[in-house]
Amino acid sequence: MKKISLFALMLFFVSIGISFAQSDWQRFWYGDHSRGCVWLGDTRNCPPCGGSSGSSSQILNHREACDLLRSAGISWSSSGFGVESYNPTKARNNTSFEDIRRNTINAIISLKRTSGADIVITGGTEDGHESGTYSHANGYKVDLRTTSSLNNYIEQNFRRDGTVGGYPAYRCSAGNLYVRESTHWDVVIY
Repeated sequence: MKKISLFALMLFFVSIGISFAQSDWQRFWYGDHSRGCVWLGDTRNCPPCGGSSGSSSQILNHREACDLLRSAGISWSSSGFGVESYNPTKARNNTSFEDIRRNTINAIISLKRTSGADIVITGGTEDGHESGTYSHANGYKVDLRTTSSLNNYIEQNFRRDGTVGGYPAYRCSAGNLYVRESTHWDVVIY
């Protein structure tokens, strides 16, 4: 079997619209063998993690995201008003999915299906979160209520990946980051 050069492989992925950081290429080429997994390779032994699918750049409005979540049996809550309606407001204390990335929604739906855990979203794209590239405001992050079923699934199936802000962090085989903060899971879908 001929070996494919890293350059040729990179050209292939770029040609189909996938781009990676250098560290991602190194993990792809050499493999991420934690927990018996190979990143972007043979993942038969990897626990399902809510990996994303679909167009990473597609942005959903609040109504579209609500429809997808509701049909998957995922609920959400907030301390504000109108959370059960199709209210696209991004006001603080009102969980919003306006301008959330489809990959983020797909990953949470996949997590629900693979884990069987109760999932309640407590934070989306509403105001009041920290800014940054991979932020709530940019549609990459959601907050999930801690439940025993979700906690157990993440802590038993994902690789421990240090801490973030002093809180334990876990990374799944797709590279998504789950940080167990004091009152919720802070989830980044890359």
